[in-house]
Amino acid sequence: MADPLINIVIMLLIVVGGIGFLTWDDVCTHRLHLRRYRMQSKVILGATVILIALPALFFFLTDFAELPAGQCVLVSLFQAVTPRTAGYNTADLTKMSDTSQAVTILLMLTGGAPGSTAGGMKVTTLAVLASNAVAAFRRREDPQLFKRRLEPSAVRNAAAILLLYLGLTFAGAAVISAAEGLPLGACLYETASAAGTVGLTPGLTPQLGTLSRGILILLMFSGRVGGLTLIYAAFSGHDLTYARYPKEMIIVGRKERTMKNVLLIGLGRFGRHLAMQLSELGHQVMAVNRDEECVNECMPFVTNAQIGDSTRVDFLRSLGVGNYDVCYVTISGDFQNSLETTSLLKELGAKYVVSRAERDVQAKFLLRNGADAVTYPEKQLAKWAAIRYTANHIFSYIELGEKHAIIEVAVPDSWQGHSIGELDIRRKYGVNILGVRRNDKTDVNISPETVLDSSLTLLVLGEYTVLKKCFRL
Repeated sequence: MADPLINIVIMLLIVVGGIGFLTWDDVCTHRLHLRRYRMQSKVILGATVILIALPALFFFLTDFAELPAGQCVLVSLFQAVTPRTAGYNTADLTKMSDTSQAVTILLMLTGGAPGSTAGGMKVTTLAVLASNAVAAFRRREDPQLFKRRLEPSAVRNAAAILLLYLGLTFAGAAVISAAEGLPLGACLYETASAAGTVGLTPGLTPQLGTLSRGILILLMFSGRVGGLTLIYAAFSGHDLTYARYPKEMIIVGRKERTMKNVLLIGLGRFGRHLAMQLSELGHQVMAVNRDEECVNECMPFVTNAQIGDSTRVDFLRSLGVGNYDVCYVTISGDFQNSLETTSLLKELGAKYVVSRAERDVQAKFLLRNGADAVTYPEKQLAKWAAIRYTANHIFSYIELGEKHAIIEVAVPDSWQGHSIGELDIRRKYGVNILGVRRNDKTDVNISPETVLDSSLTLLVLGEYTVLKKCFRL
C-alpha cells in the first residue's frame, strides 16, 4: 500500500488502458497540440481528470485523513482510479464510509472511455448527459462540448445507456438482497462492480448462493459486451419503419409555455411562409404536399413532412389528424381539393380547421363544409398595402375583424403641442390612443398629460370608417 512505485505504475496502466485507442491516436499524432484533438478525445481526457481528482480529494478528506500525508495521497488516488476499470485495492473496502462506497459505485458504473479496455457505461455517456443538462438549464436548443454541437441521437443513446445500467444494477441488487437477506447497499456494490466489469468486492461474493452468483455472471457478461449491443441483437430487424407519429410536448420539471401540434396541408408561397413562422414560434409542424420538391424545400423548418394526396381518406387517417391542435389547409390554385380536404379533416376528428380562401364565395363553402375559420391572405395583404403605401402619414395597419383596425399614424398638425387629455381624443374623435412610438421604440405608458409632437407616431385603435375619416386614409 505504501510503495509509490507499485502504486504509480498500476495507476498509470489503468489510465492508459482506460482512455481508449482513438484518444491515444490523437496523443501520438498531435502530441501537446490539444486544439487539434478530436472533440471526443478532449471530452475523454477532461472527464478522466475530473473523475480522478474529485473522488481522490473526497477520499483524502474523509477516509484516509489519519494516514501519513504521502501514503494518504497514494491511497486516495489509487481508490479513485481503480474503480474505473481494475479490481485492485490498497485499502480495506469494508472500512470505508457509506458515502465513499456510494462514490465508488458511481465510479464503477461510469467506467472508462469508448474503444478502451475499460467497462462501464463510459465517461462520454456521463459527459453527454451533463452537457444536455447544462443546455436545459441555460435554455439552449442543442447541447455543446468544446464548441461542438452534439447530435440528438448521442443524447438519446446516452440516456438509454444510463437507464440500462442503473436498471440492471438496482434490479440485480434487489434480487440478491431479497434472496440472501443482505443489506441493499452491499448488494449494490457487488452488482455495480459486476456491471462495470471492475472486480472489486467487500467480500460478499464467496457467501452468495447459486442464484446470486448467476446474476453477477449475467451482469458481468452484459457489461463486457455492452448494453446497447445486447439490445440491438435482441431486437434486430423488429419494428423497422419509416412512419413517424406527430410530436407532442410533455412538461418535465417546470412549466413550459403552450406549444401546439400543427398540421399544414399545402406548401405554396403562403403555406411555406406560414410553416416558417410557426416554426419560429416553437410549434411542432407536420407539412403535407403532393409535390416532392415543395416538401423538400420546407424540410429545414418543419418537424416532419409527408408527400401525399390530402383528398384520400386513408392518407389523412394515417396522419392521425385528431392529434393536432390546429389543421391549416393552404392549398392554392385548386379550390375543389381545398374543399374536399377541409371536409375530410372534420369528418376524421380534426379539432380546429383553418382554410385559405381567395373569394367570399369560397369562404362560404369552406365554412359550411367544416372549416372553423377562413383566412384571406391576398385580400388582407392587398388592403394593408393599399393603405400603407398610398398615404405618407400611415406607417402600419392591422385589421381587427371586419370593422376595426389599428394604425400607426403621424401626429396631425392640429394635435401637435397639445396633450391627449386636452384634445379629449376618445370623446371627440371616437378612437383610442394605445401608445406612441419614437425612434422605432414603442411606449404604451401614456397618460392624459402626454404631450404630442411631430417626432412621435401614434398607435390608434378604432372602427375603420372612423379612422378613415379622422386620418384621411
